Amino acid sequence: NYFTDEIAAELTRRGERAFIMDLRDDASFERLQAFLFPSGDTAATHTNTSGESAVNRDAAVILCFDRIGVHEEAFREYWDSLDIPCIDIFMDPPFRFHDILEKPPRRLVQFCPDEIHVAYIKRYFPQVKEVYFLPHPATPVSHREESVVRLSSPPAALAESASDKCVSSDVLPSFSERKYDILFTGTWYSPAERMAEPLRYLEEGSLLHTVYMTLYARLLENPCADITEEAVRVARECGYQPTEESLLAFFRLLAPMDWAVRMEVRARVLLAVASSERELWLLGRGFEHLRIPKDGEHASVFSAASDHAQVYAADGNISRFLSKNQGKRLIDLPNVRLISDRVGFKETFPYMEQAKIVLNVMPGFKAGTHDRVFNAMLRGAVCLTDESTWLTAHFQDKKDLRFYRANDLDEIPRILTEVLERPKASAGIAARGSRKVAESYTWKDYVDRLLAFL
Repeated sequence: NYFTDEIAAELTRRGERAFIMDLRDDASFERLQAFLFPSGDTAATHTNTSGESAVNRDAAVILCFDRIGVHEEAFREYWDSLDIPCIDIFMDPPFRFHDILEKPPRRLVQFCPDEIHVAYIKRYFPQVKEVYFLPHPATPVSHREESVVRLSSPPAALAESASDKCVSSDVLPSFSERKYDILFTGTWYSPAERMAEPLRYLEEGSLLHTVYMTLYARLLENPCADITEEAVRVARECGYQPTEESLLAFFRLLAPMDWAVRMEVRARVLLAVASSERELWLLGRGFEHLRIPKDGEHASVFSAASDHAQVYAADGNISRFLSKNQGKRLIDLPNVRLISDRVGFKETFPYMEQAKIVLNVMPGFKAGTHDRVFNAMLRGAVCLTDESTWLTAHFQDKKDLRFYRANDLDEIPRILTEVLERPKASAGIAARGSRKVAESYTWKDYVDRLLAFL
């Protein structure tokens, strides 16, 4: 896990000791025992001859991501027996992780990347006594070894040859010198495939099915809404009055819908960018399956509740672009380039350093952050992202980055023109954004925030 490695490295830079437990390796638990009990005691006898705890107090904190390592009953009981604080950091919405929230370790300290997620846990899981917001971190160039990305046996659709590479160094190119006009790093999956799973368990015509599909349509109509807050409103409107236990069970069904909505919105944004006829460079999996639907059909991009005539202005440039290119795959458009479909997280950084604009589509975090935003800004690109209440409170449009509205995508081509045709002003935005992230949102700041709550 890249985040785990970076936190361990930051702690080591401070002179602290860090142990990474590999849950795939049975012997790792024995090494953990040696780390926790340097005197040779075991978990069964954690007191020395003086009756004091024999646990190594340099290892006073357990840190996990997405509850792995703390939700398993054996681990939870073990950490409780040692009376050690357990930091858990969610990377996704809390409705994916009810198991840890329902039966948390005694000294759980829960962090979330969205303020709405914090409120959700406080509202529905009061047994979690400590829950806090934690913004994502960015990786400074100086903290990494030089990274080289090479393409091996690239498919025909890839824009670069196997010999091409992006090399990262401590000296970032100027805005005008950058190779990629617009870069998007991420993935794309079929929304229909994501929605198929929960619909197998909901009888068509039932009240729950009505609530579920009404919620999906509502989120596609208003992608700025938070999924759990909207779920409560829709349930009430449909006459569904669940007990709190039933409501939490319903929230568990939201994970596939959350993914589907993410992919729907991501497709809309990418098509809006493509309609500008500016060069769009893609880095990640699944884009070869994204295509523009033909008139009268609801293809993999759009659901039955949201065709492109409803998403974009009917007489606007984007709608005309889609009508002209209906049936085509995104990567077959002349201005769209697929760099690679298999790139690790940290290998995306050199590409960001060569991008003028790094596009971000928030993963449903309406009051939170995303690492793509901060890493893009730190690397001297202009980050173009949809809004969240936290981002708009801490960063200024046209000063630190550029915002678009997820419910008004017709403005995207205009924003792209402003950024690319005013390089001096855009270089200033990129520089100010980079300084702001460097001052407050690197791994050093991330670890500072974690430790401050202890």
